Amino acid sequence: MPVHDRKKADWGFHLFQDADLEPCLEAYKSHLIEINKIVLESKEKLEGNLFYFHESTPVLDAPEPGRKHKRFNYGFFVLGGNKLLEIGFNAGHSALLALTSNPDLVYVGVDLANHRYTIPCFKYLESVFGNRINLIVGDSRDERRLCRCVRRPQHLAHWVRLLRRGINLEITWFRQSFS
Repeated sequence: MPVHDRKKADWGFHLFQDADLEPCLEAYKSHLIEINKIVLESKEKLEGNLFYFHESTPVLDAPEPGRKHKRFNYGFFVLGGNKLLEIGFNAGHSALLALTSNPDLVYVGVDLANHRYTIPCFKYLESVFGNRINLIVGDSRDERRLCRCVRRPQHLAHWVRLLRRGINLEITWFRQSFS
């Protein structure tokens, strides 16, 4: 059954009828505050993302107004499917928006995890979204197993287990081929 036929996913489309609105802000605001606290406690500069400019200091409870159009477009985009693979998780701001916008979405991020805030932000979002969010720690260009799975959809039914930097993350989202 296509996503647009499911009542559960349909709820999100009305949030994107007015481009002046900040879709889902009230739904994700408390989680935005928590991941921003983690970033601030790390004392590292934040990489640019849908919510903040590069090397800016995030405001705890408010995304950068100048990036609202990016959040609007991304949030609307993720309503069109139920799986998302994103290269570059960083602090998880776009994952937060995607998972809040689409309650059917399963998110997988690939990140080097070079920042002290990356894994704690992922762990926080995992506590909120459970098995709907996954993180592969490593260089997306070197993840040969991941690339083989993406090139050969019949392999997407297999579990992928990646061990990096002492972190054991099981990725179980590979259940449906991409077409």
